[in-house]
Amino acid sequence: MSDPDWTGATRLLLALPQLSAAHAVLATAARAFPDDARPWIALAELAALADDYPAARQAMQQAAQRKPATLPACLTDDADVALRLAQLWVSVDGQHRPSRFWLTRCLERFAWFVPPVPSGYSAQSYAAAVAPTLARLAAAPRHPAEALSFWTHWLDPSDGPELRGEVLLSQAGAHRPAHWGAARLLERQRLTRDAARVEDTLGLLPVFADDGAFGALRFRLEDGDVVSRDQINSAVELNWLAARLGLTRGSTPLLVDIGAGYGRLAHRFLQAFPAARALALDAVPGTTAMAELYLTARGCAGRVETAGPSRLLAPLPPGAPRIATNINSWSEAPLASIRAWLELLAGADIDWLLLATHDATAVTLECDGPGQPMLPAILEAGWILEDDRPRFAAEAGWGCRMWLFRRG
Repeated sequence: MSDPDWTGATRLLLALPQLSAAHAVLATAARAFPDDARPWIALAELAALADDYPAARQAMQQAAQRKPATLPACLTDDADVALRLAQLWVSVDGQHRPSRFWLTRCLERFAWFVPPVPSGYSAQSYAAAVAPTLARLAAAPRHPAEALSFWTHWLDPSDGPELRGEVLLSQAGAHRPAHWGAARLLERQRLTRDAARVEDTLGLLPVFADDGAFGALRFRLEDGDVVSRDQINSAVELNWLAARLGLTRGSTPLLVDIGAGYGRLAHRFLQAFPAARALALDAVPGTTAMAELYLTARGCAGRVETAGPSRLLAPLPPGAPRIATNINSWSEAPLASIRAWLELLAGADIDWLLLATHDATAVTLECDGPGQPMLPAILEAGWILEDDRPRFAAEAGWGCRMWLFRRG
């Protein structure tokens, strides 16, 4: 069987339509060309056309094992099918930078997608910009929480110029079939925006309007509103926190953001509370350097510190209440790393802990074996669960839960 045979035969069977026969042809081609990713990509396309998420994901996992240089369209050039495959491709090969660029290109085929604004940095100028921060972090005391992170060596140098790399946030089909494809992805943005509006007692959504700089992905809804996950998630998280703690825009809380990433929550926290201060802490030096550059560009210099875990060993800046946050990163960490952070928090004068997890069970990500529940470790460290809820009411069955603890 040659290439023209299996691709041509499959297209003919699809036109009839004879999907079972088309699937059999592709399965034969996959056996005949074991090192070729294309039959598996075609099988994934076939599954995407049938809205069969599990089969499409399984086929893309097989394609990823063959490490194709590109992700060609084998059977169809349908934009929505291409987006579905791109979502799957990132989910099974997310650390491969070209796969994320390919997802962005697929999104750009839709009128509702508002492209990000490039950072303006080349790889060389970005490296020069973050070099002083990396040197400072290298000279700072090390803490076990840094060595325990899975992501210490993950940051691809090419991520730097794009900074935020939020294309990963649009791989909605990666974990939840209910979000798979263009229409479902856009509907999720609308549902969560509507939920955020209902809870926006502080009026943060307009304050958090996203300009798309530094790699932010934005979505234009049917009513013309342009939104981003940064804007929506930040408004929900901080409105809930304010409601539970009795904060107003004039309050002077201190934020200690653990696993701060590029600085998203620290930036939005300082916008929400103009008299507040923040620490943006991360176990990955490259990420901390990225956050310092980003937060400085956002006008937060003088009100925020970027550092590694050992910063918690020193006295904290003024501010009350003192709130530690961890947004999703403990869902991507081993239990040993979480325990190391909890030990640091035990010696710090912090009143509250806000945790957001990828799922309602709040499990860790372990190198070997299944995820472990993290809530028992938090409770053992002396924290008392005050409240918990889905991040969005519309996502009650999807995971993404928030948990609020107070110091015991």
